[in-house]
Amino acid sequence: YPGNPTVLHLLGVIRVKLGRAAGAVENYDAALKSGFDFVLLYNRGIAMRLLRRFDDARISFEHAVKLNPGNAEAWNGLGNSMRDLGRADDAVLCFDRALAIRPSAPEMQYNRGTALFDLKRYEDAIASLDAALAQQPDMTEAWVNRGSAMRQLNRLDGALECFNRALALDPRNIKALNNRGALQH
Repeated sequence: YPGNPTVLHLLGVIRVKLGRAAGAVENYDAALKSGFDFVLLYNRGIAMRLLRRFDDARISFEHAVKLNPGNAEAWNGLGNSMRDLGRADDAVLCFDRALAIRPSAPEMQYNRGTALFDLKRYEDAIASLDAALAQQPDMTEAWVNRGSAMRQLNRLDGALECFNRALALDPRNIKALNNRGALQH
């Protein structure tokens, strides 16, 4: 198998699943010596994010979207990398591209809402989080983030309701517990 890009790629996927992202990157980089491949670049981006090598992840996802601009997951990955780098404006643009391709993607709506929250665009964040929750009402973190946006807008009753909804789904959610506690004191 030495040098076989397909085997190297599959070994990388297995290593990510085993929590060995650094080894996966080695496999992906060796496979890339045979040429760029969309799935390989996408998976490399995921591994780089796991390693918190956000700029390397961005580069992998940028190559991936150039090879397959119609892939919503690649745009979502690029958006997450941009957000990791503190580039929330660019992240929102990437999530918008992803949602133009796959409008019914609650995770992408959630990611967009989180980036909008980073930009202090709380009304827009709530709208994106509402879209995510309309499709996946059991998304605990969306309830937490919606509550945080409501809190920033001083809509404290709505925020409390969101934190309670999150805790009904996950009674041990630290963010929801902390936020609810802060509202009640």
